[in-house]
Amino acid sequence: MVAEVDCDEATPSRKRGFQDSGDWFDKLTNFFAGWGDTLTFGLTGKIRQGLGVDSVVDYNSSWYRGGEWTGLGHSTLMGGAAGFARNSALRGLRRPNPAFPRGTEYVEGSHWIPARYHWVPAWIRNGPWNIKYMWGTQHALCDPYRYKFMPGWWKDANKPYPNWLGIVYRTPSSISGACGGAVYGGAAMALPRPRLPYYE
Repeated sequence: MVAEVDCDEATPSRKRGFQDSGDWFDKLTNFFAGWGDTLTFGLTGKIRQGLGVDSVVDYNSSWYRGGEWTGLGHSTLMGGAAGFARNSALRGLRRPNPAFPRGTEYVEGSHWIPARYHWVPAWIRNGPWNIKYMWGTQHALCDPYRYKFMPGWWKDANKPYPNWLGIVYRTPSSISGACGGAVYGGAAMALPRPRLPYYE
């Protein structure tokens, strides 16, 4: 004879809808769990599961979802900040190179939207979000206007990048860093979550 088992009894107990309970502790638990799971690419969720405390998190909660979106924004800002720091670290550097005046190559600021486009407002053209710092040789390779000022013997040995590749190389580090952070956060949000129906 096969014993009949009540499905509700066979299903592990887990609360449904913490976001509707009015308990702010539960809401904040879900929010920070979603935030942390996104920033750590799911590592904090694995830690909770390993410690046996993951049942306190309601993955279906709107507060958990809000935490995930906050984590996405956080990772985007962190990527942009990392790109800005990269720019700042390069400024002022120099190295020997016979292709440059007085045999010295400097790090130069390359404008994503060219500085000669005077129809674009100056605060956009000269803002930190439009400038990427790079060595003068790379600047010449990715910017046709800068390339013209290089000596002929150097141009004979170094062909400029295609237009599309030059635009990619000139993309400001803060923008490319923010895009990388957004991709990271989006991928973390797309990881499988135990969003199954909960039973009381």
